[in-house]
Amino acid sequence: LDCAPRNIFIDAGANWCNTLLLYASLPWEALKQRNSAPWLVYAFESAPLIVPYVEECAAALSAGLPLPSPPVPPTGSSHSLLRGAYLAKLGCASDRSHREAVACVSSKLQLAVSSLRSRPELSNNASLLRTRLTSARHAGCTHARPSRARRIEGRVGVPATLGA
Repeated sequence: LDCAPRNIFIDAGANWCNTLLLYASLPWEALKQRNSAPWLVYAFESAPLIVPYVEECAAALSAGLPLPSPPVPPTGSSHSLLRGAYLAKLGCASDRSHREAVACVSSKLQLAVSSLRSRPELSNNASLLRTRLTSARHAGCTHARPSRARRIEGRVGVPATLGA
């Protein structure tokens, strides 16, 4: 393979897609050394209930659209959810006890959380993973075999952990 220089950003824990565009925030000094090639963004997520949302994010960004709204507040933990602005958005006052705040948030998010579904065709699909990783390896290269991977304008949702 003859590969042109590439700029690659790997999001090793895409979670609620709030870090997919961090490459654009790299300090200018770091970017001056880079070539003018576009950025290829690869997102990895291992949580089966989050993978479908990451897939939506990759499709939206690849189409030049904004990120879709997450189905639940995009926090990394219940701790950050309970002390953040989401309490007010959910109508759960911040002056409640911890137990009361947890109960309030749980009741407000019960429907949204219960509607999350895994998609085994994304999460448990070794063939899809292999195809997408092959597509990533060949991105920006000539003489690559044609690929049917879902890679549109450089963004690929990869439903796996990096160590898998």
